[in-house]
Amino acid sequence: MITSTRFVLETGDLSEPHRVLVTRMESTARRMNRLVADLLEFTRTRFGDTIPILAAEMDVARMLDDVAAEVRASYPASTITVRATGELHGQWDCERLTQAIINLVSNAVHHGTQGGPIDIDATGSHAEVVIAVCNQGPPIAADEIGDIFEGVKALTASREHDRRHLGLGLYIVNKIVQAHHGSIAVESSAEAGTKFTMHLPRV
Repeated sequence: MITSTRFVLETGDLSEPHRVLVTRMESTARRMNRLVADLLEFTRTRFGDTIPILAAEMDVARMLDDVAAEVRASYPASTITVRATGELHGQWDCERLTQAIINLVSNAVHHGTQGGPIDIDATGSHAEVVIAVCNQGPPIAADEIGDIFEGVKALTASREHDRRHLGLGLYIVNKIVQAHHGSIAVESSAEAGTKFTMHLPRV
């Protein structure tokens, strides 16, 4: 579906409303693809496996720009800003980190203020790279923050059964960060908004 709709968009001379419809089909297919990927990774890790990491030389700033472009295409009403400072070249798994950041930004789109700004900040130091995703909107309840990365609790909660509430996205983000021997934390308040901060060691 993704390949076919992208081919039509890139090669076809579509008039409205056909272009809008095909664009929505492509973005929906991408969301479905990410959901299936998250379900597979959830199953893998629940059976005791770790998420495999294939580290290679990469540029975090370029990866974040690509993520922002992809999310903007899926959510045109979103305002996403990327700021990158310091040394952001290193050896990590680009595909996995892309998956993690997309999950965080998609989470910010769904739970943040509609059309509100989403900031992605990356800072590189000698020891690590720190990536933060920030959005404005209703804060995460204090009694949920401690378990926000635990997919099992979210799955058993009596909530609307879609990707926004299952908690799979954040669960996978945590597993990807752990596989890189890093850490992730969340801060949330009505005044400052919600901020997920990822620490990725260079070694």
